[in-house]
Amino acid sequence: MNSRTFVNYSDRILLVTCIIVVLITLAVGLRPLRFHYPNRALWLEDGRGIQFLHRGIAFTRDSIDLDRGLFTIMFLVEPFMENTWGVDHILELFDGEEISPLIVAQWQSELIIRVRDQGDRRGYSEWAMGDVLRPGGPRLLAITAGSSGVSFYRDGELLRLYPGDRFGGEGRPLRGRLIVGNSAEGRGGWTGSLFYLMVTDRALSGQEVREKYLEIAGGGQPQANLGPVPLYEYDFQEGDGKMVANRRGDAGAIEIPDTFRGERQRILMPPWRGFHLSRADVLDIIINTLGFIPLGFLLSLYLTAARMLAKKTAYFLTAAAGISLSLFIEVFQAFIPVRHSSARDLILNALGTMIGIAVLHMMIRSIGRQGED
Repeated sequence: MNSRTFVNYSDRILLVTCIIVVLITLAVGLRPLRFHYPNRALWLEDGRGIQFLHRGIAFTRDSIDLDRGLFTIMFLVEPFMENTWGVDHILELFDGEEISPLIVAQWQSELIIRVRDQGDRRGYSEWAMGDVLRPGGPRLLAITAGSSGVSFYRDGELLRLYPGDRFGGEGRPLRGRLIVGNSAEGRGGWTGSLFYLMVTDRALSGQEVREKYLEIAGGGQPQANLGPVPLYEYDFQEGDGKMVANRRGDAGAIEIPDTFRGERQRILMPPWRGFHLSRADVLDIIINTLGFIPLGFLLSLYLTAARMLAKKTAYFLTAAAGISLSLFIEVFQAFIPVRHSSARDLILNALGTMIGIAVLHMMIRSIGRQGED
């Protein structure tokens, strides 16, 4: 084998390696390539509640209106786990805006509530109550928000009151479709069972919350007189089927679809959206950055060594190829129910490509210095 044949052979191996890296990147970025997933919001065996298993979701077709910005949310739940990777959404009001008006979520054993607040740099105000969502049996949780503040209750007992000056929702309407068991994007899946849910547009008193707990704990049907106010109340007694009726009226029935898909499908979600520096976010940053380093290194090596392009040209084409590949993956992910199209991933993939190029450039410079010596 002469030197020229060896060079051609090496060039082909490098080209094939680049193609393999691209195919692997596509396979990882688009996995799992399925467009339909069964909804894992399932009726319990005894028919007295619904369990959500991560890829589960239910929602109302009608809007729930909390016109004065005051509310009480009460729900009987049994969490299955304490997730340390991210924030799992139990309930969400979804109105199509970037930040939802109201979110009730779990992080580890904490119960979190977020209310949209344009005066906060994050776009929402947040309150939390720790150690109320540990696995180990059902508990009735209630959150009330009114002029006196934001209160957290567990099994009828007041756990914490945030003073009134901490609550900025009064007077600002909270409206949107109710999403249950997941976030609007379908990426905040909660795991647990839901047995009862009530949403009303005023802050119940501590006595009313206590009476409601005693009523439910006693096994009676929810019949407490909560005053002449609009209510959305669900006891999940249907046992099966695709609808959960609102006991207080025809509007607001909860639908359980056959297939899983988030209600908000967005291409290239803003990089700050849903970022909380959790373990999952850190791992996502590492994977998306490291995953594109081989492409940046090998493709720039092929273009400079095999195609004999000038370094600046090779580096530019490599960067363009890495960004284009990432953009293709991210756009395609918007149509895969369990994947999410994110501008943050695009930025990290581009960064990984640049790092790969930089590593090659430093190696070339180092080899050049050694040759001069």
